[in-house]
This record gives sequence, C-alpha cells and structure tokens, in this order.
Amino acid sequence: MTIGQLLQILKARKRLVLLVLFLMVAMMVAIVMFFPPRYAAEAILTIDVGSVDPVSGQTDSQTSAPGYLSTQAKIIESHNTAIKVIHALKLGDDKAVQQSYIDATQGKGTLDDWLADRLLHDVKATVARDGNIITIKYTSPDPKFSSMMANAFAAAYVQMVTDLHSGTEQQNNAFFQSQLKTLQANLATAQQKLAVFQQKNGIVATDEKMDVESQRLTELSTQMVAAQALALEAQSRARGSSNQPDVINNPLVQNLKGQVAQLEAKFKELAAKEGSNNPAYQQALAELNEAKAQLAQAMATYSQGLSNGASNASSRLAGQQKEMETQREKLLQMKTLRAQSQIMEREVESAQNAFDTALRRQTETSLQARVTRGDTGMLKSAPEPLGPSFPRPEIMIPLGIILGLLFGGALAVVVELSNRRLRSVVDVELLLNLPVLATINTKHGKVALLPQRGTAKLTLNHGAGS
Repeated sequence: MTIGQLLQILKARKRLVLLVLFLMVAMMVAIVMFFPPRYAAEAILTIDVGSVDPVSGQTDSQTSAPGYLSTQAKIIESHNTAIKVIHALKLGDDKAVQQSYIDATQGKGTLDDWLADRLLHDVKATVARDGNIITIKYTSPDPKFSSMMANAFAAAYVQMVTDLHSGTEQQNNAFFQSQLKTLQANLATAQQKLAVFQQKNGIVATDEKMDVESQRLTELSTQMVAAQALALEAQSRARGSSNQPDVINNPLVQNLKGQVAQLEAKFKELAAKEGSNNPAYQQALAELNEAKAQLAQAMATYSQGLSNGASNASSRLAGQQKEMETQREKLLQMKTLRAQSQIMEREVESAQNAFDTALRRQTETSLQARVTRGDTGMLKSAPEPLGPSFPRPEIMIPLGIILGLLFGGALAVVVELSNRRLRSVVDVELLLNLPVLATINTKHGKVALLPQRGTAKLTLNHGAGS
C-alpha cells in the first residue's frame, strides 16, 4: 500500500477517523474531569557506595557489593520502614484513620499493618541509572500529604540504616566483651602455668644457660679426647715397661748397670784365678748379686711407676667420660625442659594474640556503634507539588488527539481491507489486473465507486461543457 492509497482511504473514511478521534479525546476529557487529581512528591537520597569506615579506615564491603542500591530501594519500600513512618507521624492516632481501618477490616489484624500496606501502595523508590541516587516518590490526592510522606519515608530510611548499623555494632561489641573475659582468663592460666613450670625447673635466661652448658660439654669432650690419648700412651708404655726407653735411660738404672758390668768383670777375673771357696770369690759374687738385685729393684720400681701412671690415666679418662655423660644428660634434660617451656610460651603468645585481637575489635565496634555514618543523606527534600501528576490535561488532551488519529487511521485501514474499493488507477491495475486505457477528469461531477465484484461500470456525471 502506497502513501497515496493510504491518503485516499483516510479521505474516504474520514468520518470514521473523526469519530474515533472524537471518542478518544472525549475519553481523555472525561478522565481529566472526573478522575480525582493525584499529586506526586519526590525526595532524593544520595548513597555513598564504597564508603570508608571512619574507625578502621577500610572500605565498607557491604556498600560496594553489586546490587547494594537495589537492596536499599527495597528497604525503603519495606514494611518496617512504613511502620517507622506511621510511628513518626503518629498516623494511627487519627480518628478518621482508625474508623477507616475498622470499616475495611472489621477489626482484623493490626492498625499499623493495615496502614503500612496502604502507604506502601503509594510509595515507589527508584534507583538512578547513573550515580548513587535513589528517588522516593509518594502519590496521593493531597499535595501536602504527598510531600510529608515522601520526606517521612526518606527520614525513616536514614534512621533505619543508622539503627541497623548501630544495632549490629552493639551486638558485635557485646559479643567481644563476653569473649574478652574468657580470653583474659585463658591468658592468665597460660601465663601462670608457664611461670610455675619455669620456677619449678629453675629456668631463667634459658638461652644463655643453654649456651654455657653446650660450651661446657664441648670442653669436656675435648678434654676426654686428650685423656684418651694420654691413657693409650700410658698403657702402651706400661705393657713393655722393662724395655721402655724411660726405664732403660734412667740415670739410676744406667749407673746400676754400669756397676753390675764392673762387678761381673771383676767376678770373672777372680773366678779364673780363685776357686769358689775363696773368700775374695765369695765377696765378689755377693757384691755382684747385690748390684743385680738393686738393678732389678730399680727397674721394677720404674716399671711400677709406668703402670701406676697408666692406671691413673685410665681413672682420669673414666672420670672425664662420666662427667661428660653427666653433662650430656644435663644438656638433654635442659633441652627437653626448654622445648616444654617453648610450647607453654607459644600458648601464652597465642592467648595474648587472641586477647589483643578481641580487645581491638571490641574497641572498634564500640566506636563504630557511637559513630554516625555519613554514607546516606538527603540530597533534596520533597517540596509540595504545584500541580497534579495525574491527570494532566496539557499532556492527556494532545495524547488523546494523537492516539485518536492513530487508532482512527488504523481502524479505517482495517475496514477498508475488509471491504476493498477501487479508489484510484493503481487499485484498478493491482486488484483487477487490467490496463487503464484512459482517465476522464470532471469538474462538476462525481465519480461513482465500482463494486468489488461483477462487471466493472463507470458512471460519469458531468456538466454541459463535458
């Protein structure tokens, strides 16, 4: 369908179009005249998303969460907010409101719940697409009442947010206060246990004492190694004591050996000259035997000294070994006590950290409960609306004209399509599939419409000059 065909259809069925236009405008006028006006007042709140906590200095994770503004809008439209508005404005004290509640519910339920449902029906919280802004709109037949209610809902929301924050922090503060007593008792018990243990085992300056005892063990170990070497050397000398250089090279032994050698030479000379019964022979033999006996006694004495030295060295080695084992056991015991003491010290440290953390959180929650949060505020209070939001004649009458023309035109096209007529050359060519041979223009006559079916006839009414 071309624009020309559409215009011809609208021109042909202009009565229908005008009728629909008249009805639509009349309906709009009736709405304007008979519907009671309603006034919408808007209060605007600003929400600081991602605000910094004034006490901890950290970003509030709740306000920065996705959907936070939508949640706040739902809180504004919540039943609890409406109850706060009712109590703040004392709406339930109005006799007319009480009578309306009785008439509507026959006394069922509560007045606050009934009135809250009525208020929530007329309030709407909208989140701005750009920016952290929530608009609270309240609509009612009274402009002053609309302004008062919009501002009351905004104030109730701000107060509710403050109360929720303060109540949460107070609960947290009470929790940490109760925990502090238990944690403090645990800390005192751990400290007392550590003190008793250290006092019982004489643990004072444990690290320094451990260093001293470790050094002492090292010294004893070094001394024992030296004693082992001396003992081995003494034992070696004692096993071959008669042939040891210390015995052989002894001056007294050397002197006695010399005497024995001289007496043996003298005895051999006498034995060659004299018989065994000669007094000189007997005297030389006696002197020789005495000298040998003195030599043997001297060597035995020095050999015994070496044996005694080896025995003494072994005794000293055994003593040092025992002392070192005692020192080692003492050091092991000290390490065991030190380990137990460290465990108790860690328990004290853990209890101290838990107590300090709880004390810090208790202080923070106590401050947060008293701090007034500034992340929600009134950006614009709702003024009393100057005109109704519905119905609005300056909008509805032009809207009625536009809708009437649109609906009238659409209805004319639908009627035309349901009962098609030939209104132009294009219609003849498209609908009858016949070529147009000629067209006759008339100045004073009318062109009769061809019927949709049957033989096409064209009747011309013209003036005398045709």
